[in-house]
Amino acid sequence: SPYKLFWQPDKDKPPECVIMKLYTSDAMLQEHEKIHSQPRVADCNLETVVAAIMLWSDSTHLASFGNAALWPIYLFIGNQSKYIRSKPTSFAAHHLAYIPK
Repeated sequence: SPYKLFWQPDKDKPPECVIMKLYTSDAMLQEHEKIHSQPRVADCNLETVVAAIMLWSDSTHLASFGNAALWPIYLFIGNQSKYIRSKPTSFAAHHLAYIPK
């Protein structure tokens, strides 16, 4: 579930909102509230969640010599922890397509 995290550096200062993960962002919290405020379908006990889709691309060189390159498009699920998502061994990146340069 999305949540807000606050940090208060000093008793005299107001608390500051800390955004460390995608699911602590204001946009994620707003969408979460929007989904949960909608009426539920009768006889449905499924949980409703917001799936944060993140797309990423970067140029990949195909040869040691020359300028052959492609732009792969990858999809990540933002609800997953960034510490797991960023590990290559977690296989969190889902390949969508290649765009020729």
